[in-house]
Amino acid sequence: MEGRGEPITILLVDDDEDCRLMIRDAIEEAGVQNNVYE
Repeated sequence: MEGRGEPITILLVDDDEDCRLMIRDAIEEAGVQNNVYE
């Protein structure tokens, strides 16, 4: 897949630390290059 346009910023909000970790791992494994903030 080719990159298109400007990257977006992802704001990760969840009250469960384990869920945030799982989502961050999935984002990393998918090769997403966007900035992720909590």
